[in-house]
Amino acid sequence: MSLQNPRPCVSRARVAGCTSQPTKTVRRLQTLSSISEYGEAAPTATSRSKYDQATLRQLKSSFSGPLPAGCKWEQLERESPLNLLPVEKVDFILPTFRGNYAATHSEIHSSNLEVVHGEIPADFPNGTYVRNGPNAYLPPIGEKLPFIGEARHHWFEGDGMLHATTIKDGQASFRNRFIRGEVVQQEMKLGFHIFRPVMDSDPLPMLLNAGLNMLLSGSVGKSSANTNVLQHADRVYALVESSKPTEIDPCSLDTKGTYDFEGDLDFNFTAHPKKDVESGELVFFGSELRQEAPFCYVGVVSPEGKLVHKAAVTGLASPSLMHDFSITSTRTLLLDVPLGIDFNDVQPGEKLLQYNPEKALRMGIMPRFGSGKDIKWVDIGKGGMVFHTVNAYDEGDYVVLQAMWAPDTTISPPCDSESAYLKWIREEFLTGHSNACVIKEWKVNCVTGELVSERILDTEQKLLEFPKINPSFCGKHHTVSYSNFVDAEATQAVGAPLYAGIQKIKETADGSLQSSLHEMEAGVFCGEVDFIARPNATAEDDGWLVCYTHNEITGDSELRIVDCQDFTGPAAAIVKLPQRVPYGLHGAFIPEQSAA
Repeated sequence: MSLQNPRPCVSRARVAGCTSQPTKTVRRLQTLSSISEYGEAAPTATSRSKYDQATLRQLKSSFSGPLPAGCKWEQLERESPLNLLPVEKVDFILPTFRGNYAATHSEIHSSNLEVVHGEIPADFPNGTYVRNGPNAYLPPIGEKLPFIGEARHHWFEGDGMLHATTIKDGQASFRNRFIRGEVVQQEMKLGFHIFRPVMDSDPLPMLLNAGLNMLLSGSVGKSSANTNVLQHADRVYALVESSKPTEIDPCSLDTKGTYDFEGDLDFNFTAHPKKDVESGELVFFGSELRQEAPFCYVGVVSPEGKLVHKAAVTGLASPSLMHDFSITSTRTLLLDVPLGIDFNDVQPGEKLLQYNPEKALRMGIMPRFGSGKDIKWVDIGKGGMVFHTVNAYDEGDYVVLQAMWAPDTTISPPCDSESAYLKWIREEFLTGHSNACVIKEWKVNCVTGELVSERILDTEQKLLEFPKINPSFCGKHHTVSYSNFVDAEATQAVGAPLYAGIQKIKETADGSLQSSLHEMEAGVFCGEVDFIARPNATAEDDGWLVCYTHNEITGDSELRIVDCQDFTGPAAAIVKLPQRVPYGLHGAFIPEQSAA
């Protein structure tokens, strides 16, 4: 169905020096290790205001008023009998548990969804877009323990929920389900927390809660499987980096249970594995936050789904919070980041998970089927953080890596008061200093271990996250990437990251970059996109992006389909969803034959 006057997408192409061609050559940096701030070239999340004061007040209200539709935390709240010590509740609840970051408890299946703008393209392939994300079944804990410290649930510790939209012959249907691991099922039955917060807790409460979690569930972290979705060898998995994959029924979204590749997987499995489309191999790593090495492993799964290679990684002095990595057609590239736990240097009063600005950001290069002794570590900067990579590829004896880079980072922003937290959002996040990212590229000589060049792909001066490429180019030289960009005004108003749209960067034959934006309407914010190639496509960007969006003013959630070759035009189609879809993390499009 199409409207008579469809809502246009606010889209525009960026131009360097003219208004006819969206081209801008990136600036190259001599060295990045000496740069602590962006100075005059500082990226900004928006370049102009699109909100009046009334709209900003509505945005603030959506994050400070009653819980949104579908969230039943107030009905479920019960004091846990596992509180062995007297506790005092913390008043300030982080904005990442408010507004559309709040959980939904309604699990539904709905068919014949309304297309409120445009039409689902006739050649759009049949399949299901499944997105994962934290969706805490029980209300988040915020507690003060006398003489010990505070313990809080982090948004990352929320239970996993899958939101799936199926497109078949131009019709759309929707289904969502909690990922029901053993602990989640017990908590649903009992009505109180078994898992105690760890990530955002002071040192002593963290250790106490970690011990209690081990005693009650056999694991320090909750196996929530809340981060990503993977389809490989006729199986579908929900992933989180702190445990093994959780197998999911692709049609019903029911949880089948933990999958360990017939007993061959004996370490954690990343939330960001990489599939080599040409070989059919799935490459992954697993990081372990523990006191003794090895702190990381790598592995390869065959096209048939068999674990055919695994190796312990050497050269790590302490556990590093590796969240993502990259592959080329021949190599595996790991990232030893300055965020982690050094059990030999725990300072009183500091959280165990610490960022060390004096530690080098390192790239570990090894053959795909290499052993631990084959890895070569290369310093690619002093400090700085990478959570997500864009892609990597070989150039003979060289490798090129693109990734989301921030000068500083923290997993736990100050949360002792709302004013302290909002100050961090305003002065650290929105200035591009902490957590908010730009795309950075490194080129390394694999023979000499020399960092040859580095540059920031600085086309729009925006803060970015959630990079995506055409998956057929994973490990190969790509020329197009897509990322979400931050809405500074809205983020500052509500205190949580909100993304105003999608940026497309396309590299031309002469190395310059074309940049264009697909920007949402005021009050509408998007999640991570996924790329779906057009059948029989011949160009890298011949296809569509899909993502979930949410209107913080009206409360409506939608699925948006964007034609990548008409990027600055209106969305190809917008499908109204039958209920609110909270902001989440990562997802995947599962073709119909894989979901059958």
